Amino acid sequence: NSKGDNSKDPYERVDVANATGSYTITVTHKGSLSSGSQSFSLIVTGITSGGGGDTQAPTAPTNLSASNVTQTTVDLSWNASTDNIGVTGYDVYQDNTLLGSVANTTATVTGLTAATSYNFKVAAKDAAGNISGFSNSVSVTTQGGGGGGSCTGGISSYPYNESFESGLGAWTQSAADDIDWIRDASGTPSSNTGPSSGASGAYYMYVEASGNGTGYPNKRAILNSPCFDLGAASSATFSFEYHMYGATDMGSIALEASTNNGGTWTTLWSQTGNQGNSWLSVNIDMATYVGSSVQLRFNRLTGSTWQADIAVDDANMNTSGGGGGNACAGGVSLPYAESFESSIGAWTQSATDDIDWTRDANGTPSSNTGPTSGADGSFYMYVEASSPNYPSKSAVLNSPCVDLTSESAASFNFAYHMYGAADMGNIALEASDDNGASWTTLWSKTGNQGNAWQTESIDLAAYVGGAIQLRFNRITGSTWQADIAIDAISITAGGGTNPPPTGYCASNGNNTNDEYIQRVQLGSINNTTGASAGGYGDYTNLSTNLNGSNTITITPAWTGTVYPEAYAVWIDWNRDGDFNDAGELVYSTGATTATSVSGSFGIPAGASLGATRMRVSMKYNATPTACESFTYGEVEDYIVVIGAGTNNTSSNPEDVQAGSSIGTDIQISLYPNPVSRGVLNIEILGAEATGYTVYNMLGQVVLKGNFAAQLEVSGLQSGSYMIEIETNAGLKTERFIKE
Repeated sequence: NSKGDNSKDPYERVDVANATGSYTITVTHKGSLSSGSQSFSLIVTGITSGGGGDTQAPTAPTNLSASNVTQTTVDLSWNASTDNIGVTGYDVYQDNTLLGSVANTTATVTGLTAATSYNFKVAAKDAAGNISGFSNSVSVTTQGGGGGGSCTGGISSYPYNESFESGLGAWTQSAADDIDWIRDASGTPSSNTGPSSGASGAYYMYVEASGNGTGYPNKRAILNSPCFDLGAASSATFSFEYHMYGATDMGSIALEASTNNGGTWTTLWSQTGNQGNSWLSVNIDMATYVGSSVQLRFNRLTGSTWQADIAVDDANMNTSGGGGGNACAGGVSLPYAESFESSIGAWTQSATDDIDWTRDANGTPSSNTGPTSGADGSFYMYVEASSPNYPSKSAVLNSPCVDLTSESAASFNFAYHMYGAADMGNIALEASDDNGASWTTLWSKTGNQGNAWQTESIDLAAYVGGAIQLRFNRITGSTWQADIAIDAISITAGGGTNPPPTGYCASNGNNTNDEYIQRVQLGSINNTTGASAGGYGDYTNLSTNLNGSNTITITPAWTGTVYPEAYAVWIDWNRDGDFNDAGELVYSTGATTATSVSGSFGIPAGASLGATRMRVSMKYNATPTACESFTYGEVEDYIVVIGAGTNNTSSNPEDVQAGSSIGTDIQISLYPNPVSRGVLNIEILGAEATGYTVYNMLGQVVLKGNFAAQLEVSGLQSGSYMIEIETNAGLKTERFIKE
């Protein structure tokens, strides 16, 4: 006590606030001690073992939720945190501002404004002052004078689509945010951010982030959907496109749902930061909300920069049940191609599988499995099977909705790579015409298929006249050595692969001791082999899709002396089981000792759709014919696929005999390649150029005109293209990539 003695109290207590470091405690006495000594006790509390103090923070609270929302109040509750010593309380934050602390796992927030949006989060603390990480955030909009029941009216007929082409439709701006969303087309006013066009049509909705203090930082923009009546639905899916390109700290965007007329909001999806300069797709399973009504909203919170124009477009709600299933809506029309060169495009990762697909180039990280390059360009999609991604882990990659309503025939074409251990698991291509409620297997493969890209063409005849969604469903096996990949996807008008003809004439070289075909390259075929037994190699398990302009390269091998070899290539264009028809000799060259030979060819008008035979022949010192047996050299057979989306580049079949029309001394340089901006530069040596034609990978002509050293390509979509240049010495074809 203040007198320094203790004649009444059984103890004295000293509290040291905010104690840190080391202390020395001295106990003194007043007066004389009986017998020269006196027993006493010293008790020190609040110090953990070891004397270093408590530095371990509690775990973050979980499952923060809001309830009982009124015009001015809201109740918050959450799951308790744990701590090595003990949790002493929780700090409650409103819009990043500390409101106060509570001892328990509930709090009632008062003093709110009607019809206003707020975000709440909580953090735990202990006696030593350690603070946990934040809980999840919960967004709340106070009532505006009405009740808290479900929304009414709105949308009850499905499928529903809004692409903002003529206005906002039934969507509305919130009155409880900081800034509005803007309807726009042809690019936002800020540089290096925002889209240049809509995902569906010309228009989209975006938030302009410019203006320090007006557009950023931490400015909120909310776009409210109409009420969706899902009372008669047994399943529902909401999908949309978003564009999120700019600086790193762009802020965030979330899709939120409310079943109490905006009283509380639940986050269904969110994204932060730069996601690249392309439109991306999102599909949300609305199973939680079927049988009732729900309102959605896009909740945008800007970051620390003006370079942050986030956009949304092509909003769709699709249902099944209540009178039959509904197909997906929106999406893509034919022809369509995706090779994943700049992103995953309109494809999306499933939220209901175990692991994701990965976009990659230049080989997967695991040895002796996976491709080393793409089938078309550099990039591809694959599933990494290394631990913990096996065994029996599923990875699902969803296509966009494909509109086949105006088609009478269609095919889905793709390349796959399936190289590794024997038990790789499997991959399947599946289709749904009821918006994902059920799936039908169209194609599947199991086990090691060899270290080469293979191609497939699937007939979609069962789905023409409607809309369809596809997905690749991958299930890993019992090993890490199982990296399966896909690439070079296209959907074209016309049926899928018909079985290739059989019964072709025999041809072979009788002696391959001195020379043989070492490598054949065409499209996704890249086949390196040794000499075949009997001078004939049957590689009809390998195939590729043909495009408007195709280049084949043949590489010979000599075991000793380099001998002159002649080459010929035939394709059975009309699929009648022979190589006798006009134009079916697509390339030939006389005897040469060149280390490789190349020729280009197109597809003649009237070529039959489907898979057909290609024959490659190399003969010592004389041009081979299609059906002969000769002394020295080798013959190899392959499959090529002709789709309806390919461009028939010649009305005269004789014109496709490309050996004499290619200017082998012409040198062409394209730069930059890949080209990310508007101009592709073309330099040509050895000839005078007169014109050009640009083909997409479906063989369609996308650009054509008189030759110029600079070609404007800003109007092309991202992907791979072939440019065919007409010169006074013949045709020359090169490939470039538009990012």
